[in-house]
Amino acid sequence: MRWPLLVFVILFSLAVDSYAQNSETQANANIGGTVVDALTGQPVTGAEVLARNPAGSGRGLVTRPASTTTDAAGRFAFEKMMPGRYVLRASHPGYLNQFGHGARVVSLVPGQQVNDVVVSLTPAGNIAGHITDENARPLSGAHLQALAYSYVEGKREFHEVATAVTDKAGEYRITDLAPGNYYLRASPRDRQFKAGNNGGYVPVYYPNASDKARAVPLEIRPGEQLAGIDINFALVPTVRISGRVVDARTSLPNKGAQVTLLSDEGNTVFSSEDISTDAKGAFEITGVPPGSYVLVAQSSDNKSSGATLWGRTSVEVDDDNINIKEAKIAISPGMEVSGRIRVEGIRIEGKASVDLSKITAALDPQEPPAVVNRMPDIDSSQLTADGKFVFHDVPEGSYRLNFSSLPSGFYLKTDGAQAAPQSGITVGRGHAPAPLEMVLSPASAYIQGAVSDGDQPAAGARIVLVPDATRRHQLFDYRTAVSDKSGRFVVRDIAPGDYILFAWEEIERGAYLDPDFLREYEDQGQAVRVEEGKQTNVQLQEIPASGAVQ
Repeated sequence: MRWPLLVFVILFSLAVDSYAQNSETQANANIGGTVVDALTGQPVTGAEVLARNPAGSGRGLVTRPASTTTDAAGRFAFEKMMPGRYVLRASHPGYLNQFGHGARVVSLVPGQQVNDVVVSLTPAGNIAGHITDENARPLSGAHLQALAYSYVEGKREFHEVATAVTDKAGEYRITDLAPGNYYLRASPRDRQFKAGNNGGYVPVYYPNASDKARAVPLEIRPGEQLAGIDINFALVPTVRISGRVVDARTSLPNKGAQVTLLSDEGNTVFSSEDISTDAKGAFEITGVPPGSYVLVAQSSDNKSSGATLWGRTSVEVDDDNINIKEAKIAISPGMEVSGRIRVEGIRIEGKASVDLSKITAALDPQEPPAVVNRMPDIDSSQLTADGKFVFHDVPEGSYRLNFSSLPSGFYLKTDGAQAAPQSGITVGRGHAPAPLEMVLSPASAYIQGAVSDGDQPAAGARIVLVPDATRRHQLFDYRTAVSDKSGRFVVRDIAPGDYILFAWEEIERGAYLDPDFLREYEDQGQAVRVEEGKQTNVQLQEIPASGAVQ
């Protein structure tokens, strides 16, 4: 009776031993190489190297990233690696972080030894100079900003990349800048004004402009050290902007409202100090140079709903105008924006066969960033069972309407001749748009296909479906997917129309929303026309990272 048990134990032991030997063979693969400076080709000592397997090993296991540090010769090594595809990235102070372009990709088979991988690090650029006052004396404590344009969710915005503060000698240095064009903005520590004089120090764009429209961009090349970028603060003619904040519902003055002056037509803040209105709703802002501005005011509605009262107005200060400017800002609690989604081909009577209550609607402001940052928050709206949604207290401005958690197999389209609300909704002071009507159609399309790297399947490729140029501002038309081990993928719930389909080996999250980035790869995508309710089959070639080692 014990013989069967003994045989089982022996066979089990042999199986475990065989599995262990096979696992050791599988893991007996190595990756080695060198990290070098992209400009000089010299080895980089002490660089951290990370190896990540985005698609999992040959056994279908997703491994944890492995890390190591380069030696005095810039060498690194990863031993006993499971077979699969690995993305190698390196980092070191003074060099740029790597995304997509700087990564190297290595494909390992069992027992393979790859020892000649070269990972290049691009040195960061710097901007340095002096800041002085009108008498050429060093100005300490001045705040420097390196600003650049970027695309956030499809919108081109001016944003801060890096900062610095001048020392006692008036010197500054802005470091760790990637190649590109930057606008330099300097603001004095204290906005000083001379008594009885309409002149003062105001924020200045390099070389000597009060607004970005007249600024000159600074081009930074890899590793470039731009020195001698000096700015001289001169006393410039300024005006006082005075005015009143009133409640739009009653025309009565609003005491204690916070007023902010935004420069560059709402892209940046002119002064970090908000000003409060007095008992008559009056305010005054001094030291304002010529330019285009937006005045924003907000206050709490303590007498009724408790909502935030908000409003804005534009102000133009001319070069030859040194008179006091009068401004009036009418604030209100905002308007109600409502709408409804109906399901095409399904009659809704109390409760639809499609659970519309799982869908969430959101309004996305399409205003300059500094204006958006000072607008009251707008709560998202959960749809009711019969597809209705409503937004309360929506401030005046332009918006796009977005929906999340749409049911699988459906897509949204407009109801009849009504303009697509996702393309733009305008809310005015005292009036709201007509109720919005949308249709949820069950005839969405889908794309299936495969991605290849040469003649081999490309696992873990990032698939991105990008709408044609006329609809690239509509985020709801983008779709993403990831290819499986055999390189297959499916993109679902697509609205009819023209698209371009891309398959990237590595891509930074959301980079495809940047038109400048997308322009580099436009000819490497595949044009696709999607018809309602139809399936489309495609074959894609993977767009490689900057370097791939096989």
